Amino acid sequence: MRFYLVLIACLLPGLINAAGQTKHPSIEFESLRKDLGNIRQGQRIREKFLFANKGTGMLEITDIEKS
Repeated sequence: MRFYLVLIACLLPGLINAAGQTKHPSIEFESLRKDLGNIRQGQRIREKFLFANKGTGMLEITDIEKS
């Protein structure tokens, strides 16, 4: 019985803390705008958009779209 009480006493603070905190991703881009200059129709361009997850949860990118 004493073993179970010690086990519960050790685990309870961690369980309460984990239950009270929600993990959320937060995406942050290095730059929100890129000046690509004049682009002719049909011309292919390549550009990098650097970003980082500044949140505590996993950031999952499921789709991207061009504008």
